[in-house]
Amino acid sequence: MVKYDESIIATNNSSIVSKRSVEKSYYPEPHFYRHFVRKPQRRSPLINRGYWLRMRAIEHTVQRFIEEQSEHRKVIINLGCGYDPLAFQFLAKDDSSRVDTLFIDIDYPQLIAKKCQIIRSTPQLLDLLQDVESPSKSSDEAVAFRSNNYLAIGCDLRDIPQLHAVLSVEFDRNASLVLMTAEVSVTYMIVGAADALIAWAATEFNDGGDDHPFAKTMLQHFDKLQSPLKSVYLYPQLGDQRRRFSTRGWPDVTARSLWDLWSDEGFLTRAERLALNAVEAFDEWEEFALFAAHYFLLIAVKSPEYIESTCDHYIKPSTRESEEGPKLVSSKHEDGVKFDEDSSHHICHHALTEATGKQHLRRYGAIIAPDNDLTPMGLHGGIGVQSRTSSTSFYAPFDNDSVARMSTLAVSARMCHTITEIQNSECLLVGGRVSPGQALVDCWKRHGEQWLRVDDLPCGLYRHCATHIYRNHRSGVLVFGGKQSDGSASNQWLLWQEETGWRELQQLGLGRAVSARFGATLQAMCNDEGLLLGGMEAGGTICSDLFRWRLGSTPEEPFYDSITVQDRSHELETSQGLKSVIPRFGASTVLSAHGLLLIGGVCSKILPSRADEIVSLSHNKHGQAVRSPFFLQIDQKTSRPLLVGHSSVSRWNQTVIVGGGAVCFSFGTHWNEGVWAIAIGQVGQNTAWHLLENHPNERVKPHVSIVSNDNIEKEEITTVKQADVPKLRIDGAVDFDRVVQISIPTVFPGVELGSCQSNWTFEYLETLLGFDRQVVVHESQENHMRFDVKNFKYVKRPIGIFLKDVAAGERQYLRSLASEKPADKPAEFANDYPALAKDFVLPPYFKLAKEQLHSSVLRISGPVMMWLHYDVMANLLCQIQGTKKLLLYPPSDIIYANIAPGESSSPINVFDRASSLTMRHAHPHEVSLSPGDVLFIPPLWLHSACPTEGCSIAINIFFRNLETGYAAGRDVYGNRDLAAYEKGRKEVDKIAKAFEGLPRDLSQFYLSRLAAELQAKAEGGIKDDHANAL
Repeated sequence: MVKYDESIIATNNSSIVSKRSVEKSYYPEPHFYRHFVRKPQRRSPLINRGYWLRMRAIEHTVQRFIEEQSEHRKVIINLGCGYDPLAFQFLAKDDSSRVDTLFIDIDYPQLIAKKCQIIRSTPQLLDLLQDVESPSKSSDEAVAFRSNNYLAIGCDLRDIPQLHAVLSVEFDRNASLVLMTAEVSVTYMIVGAADALIAWAATEFNDGGDDHPFAKTMLQHFDKLQSPLKSVYLYPQLGDQRRRFSTRGWPDVTARSLWDLWSDEGFLTRAERLALNAVEAFDEWEEFALFAAHYFLLIAVKSPEYIESTCDHYIKPSTRESEEGPKLVSSKHEDGVKFDEDSSHHICHHALTEATGKQHLRRYGAIIAPDNDLTPMGLHGGIGVQSRTSSTSFYAPFDNDSVARMSTLAVSARMCHTITEIQNSECLLVGGRVSPGQALVDCWKRHGEQWLRVDDLPCGLYRHCATHIYRNHRSGVLVFGGKQSDGSASNQWLLWQEETGWRELQQLGLGRAVSARFGATLQAMCNDEGLLLGGMEAGGTICSDLFRWRLGSTPEEPFYDSITVQDRSHELETSQGLKSVIPRFGASTVLSAHGLLLIGGVCSKILPSRADEIVSLSHNKHGQAVRSPFFLQIDQKTSRPLLVGHSSVSRWNQTVIVGGGAVCFSFGTHWNEGVWAIAIGQVGQNTAWHLLENHPNERVKPHVSIVSNDNIEKEEITTVKQADVPKLRIDGAVDFDRVVQISIPTVFPGVELGSCQSNWTFEYLETLLGFDRQVVVHESQENHMRFDVKNFKYVKRPIGIFLKDVAAGERQYLRSLASEKPADKPAEFANDYPALAKDFVLPPYFKLAKEQLHSSVLRISGPVMMWLHYDVMANLLCQIQGTKKLLLYPPSDIIYANIAPGESSSPINVFDRASSLTMRHAHPHEVSLSPGDVLFIPPLWLHSACPTEGCSIAINIFFRNLETGYAAGRDVYGNRDLAAYEKGRKEVDKIAKAFEGLPRDLSQFYLSRLAAELQAKAEGGIKDDHANAL
């Protein structure tokens, strides 16, 4: 067997695990995939739903075939079956129509042999089969399993003579009605062999373009697996696939993409789509559309004269205007109007020379518009390479040194929020989400250099649409729709104005009201009127409608209190091509010098073609919407942007697009890097764009206040004055030894820690460690973990699941343990994770830590805070990915920390002022760590950490800085108290018992005196230590 065949067989192992994940979550019992998957793994919601749709397409076709009326025996042949239990799923159904149906599985002999072993050893499968023959009775070596209603044949699909020979003796082809299914096997085959198989099947049983970013990512994925999808290059469009079959003897052929079928009520009802939402929270709609639009269901029928069967029995032909998929850019408009390229619109890609790594990459963020043409624009929030982020990346089309800094918004991490420009450099941030079930209500207004928290939304919203309105010198933000925490879509029109806060507007107008939706496009065309189009209804289909709206108020009401909405969907019917490409989900709009631009997103049934990804909308003399000529020339050397999760703005005489990309199912993630700018002619093509990164210590903290409708502050939070941890550029081992001797927390910035700083993405970790490696993690329902009450659980799970959960925002935390005897031995990173050991390098000037090493610990943290505690060992905290904030307190602050005798952990959340009042007299030291920072934490310094941007990956190096004094025996975590303290606690118990039997007032008198003597000795020791340090 050649390596190519082995690679194809290996795809079965991944696919069957994904299908088991779908079965476990979405399918009722009985389950059959479970028998073929030893180690089930929970896949992400996107992969679950994508595979569900693939499985649905096959099962729908088989079901319709079985239901077809015929006196002939039905035979269902599964070409390239893998471990799919399709036959058993249908044989288990209580339906008399299946009594005379024969299921035949065909695949590589090695794979079929293993499948048959599982079937024979599994009663739940074997009991469904009739008259099973023993292996020795098989008359043909290729037939690995034979029963009256099921055959398993081991045969290479390229070996057509053997395929013909085996099948010709297994059933009467002239008295049978045959359905052949090939879910992905024909796609994996070499093109010539696949075409030969198709042509043979036609005679045997008588009677996106590849330039799309998703397609490129998918094809590259299978190339890396050494199982390239060869036929896709020769038959890239649906029309090509249909002709592939029709020219090889199949007279009746229909092919439709799974995204097209998704919204077809004949294939999948709205009730069935809604039922999927009840299984698990889902919000990867654009990515789901990308997946489904690149998969198709093809039905080819060749029936004998006495069978009236056509493709219509299985799936109706598409009613779409075009089924060919994405087309190459053309210089000719669909109406035949030619364009002069000198006056056409060009989209130019600009790389960011200052960009290092992937920290600036993000999707589903929102643009903070520039104050003026001399300040940069900001892209805030969204989901980054590892998780949601609260950071802002700044972009500007001019030199870095000449840029005026812009205030940074430092609110909680979020995505799918809106930031709407108002006027005079003001803008309003509205809502967003943490997870699909956690919509946010908070809203923030930028005024000058401050961000003020204003009135909360009536309920949390994300994927809402927003636009600026202005009238009578009053500005505001109009919001429609969105998704709520319970998964429902909103149909509310909400208006925010500074004088009134949020108000729900009464919807007026004749005709139907605007239905609830999310991900729609809202654009004011003048001060108080505009358009609403597209979006998605709760059932998961895109709304193909268009509305005009106008704000209104009664004569006695100075503020808007109503909105008049007019359904103008009929305008989409009057202009060729409008209905198929204009209503979209997840698009952005920009009023620019080119008119109203509709940018990106996904359409109903199809993806926008390359020529339609960005279109210009205008109105004709009758006031009807029309698509204006808009020729976009993308440099052939530059890949197409994936206009999903992007943000756009009109500035500097250009339309600027930043951010975006998508998880391309299980094939990898595509990110839009750099800046895309739309200009007229050659204008702006040579502009140099700069990325201006803001480091945590440069960020402007918001003035945290709640502003009421009457502009009275309800609460103003002031922070405790904190000392900054000093930073030191280290020169050698002597410097570090001196820092340890002084015993003051110190940050060593920008330390070279090896390739881990660039390589350690979650995808990389999962690849090297293996998805199934078991780890023990802390899982919490609260933001602040407490060791004293154990408000978390220790959970053992595959590291692949843990990484996906953390990336999705789950409150989980990994503190690595020793791979062998974890209850007895400290963790040692190099031994516990040998595959990663070469990536992490501790520089030689930390020689003391290496020589006196106690343990080295890998830590990966989601959005959860570690409890306040102290360690007895000295500690180097090496930050590798993400950022985190720490608060540290000197040992003398132990009296404020409420730590129980003999314990090292405090119940106090020092990041919450309301719950840390006992620490108000303490002496906090604050530090924010970025990748490459190393923090020295001296022994006994209390500290607590909180991730601030992305998921945090760090390595702790615990080491001994004392020659003697440590407790003898086991110390797994490096926090066992010194021997003198453990002995002293025993002596305290003895002293207390010595006073037993005396009157209480006498014992208190003497115990208090002894306590005072101990306190005096403690204070004297502290004074001596400070003197020595000075």
